[in-house]
Amino acid sequence: MIKLIVSTFLFFIMQITIVNNIAIFHITPDIVLIIILYIALFYGEIGMWIGFGIGIFLDLYNFSLGCNTLMLSLIGYGAKELSGRIYRDAPLLWGIIIITSSIIKNIIIFILQKELSFQLIMTYILPEAIYTTVVGIVIFYIFKNYLFIKNTYNR
Repeated sequence: MIKLIVSTFLFFIMQITIVNNIAIFHITPDIVLIIILYIALFYGEIGMWIGFGIGIFLDLYNFSLGCNTLMLSLIGYGAKELSGRIYRDAPLLWGIIIITSSIIKNIIIFILQKELSFQLIMTYILPEAIYTTVVGIVIFYIFKNYLFIKNTYNR
């Protein structure tokens, strides 16, 4: 569990510092979302709680008044609920889960901030979701096969 928490904190640090260097047309992948989804899918309920904790740090960093805390907690909970009902070793399914979570997270955050528009969806939300999905599948593969080999969560 310590390994998961440390990894998540490192991803948080990378999200607020390094990720801007790999931006494509000012679009960056949401690597914090990726790690929360991975932990929730493969380790269960701890993903929801880590999502809550990292969400608080992101809200403090972005001054977003609980939006990230709410969304990362709910996404962690949803992924935990899915984990016992799906085949978790399929990269296509990882991609579907990541892109869906990214789109839902951003749409709800922009609705809460009263900034949602069709143009925002087409120029920011969808490109970020696609970028996050591509990066996420690679990270899932690396984590599943090389870093977090031992899967402790079985439903």
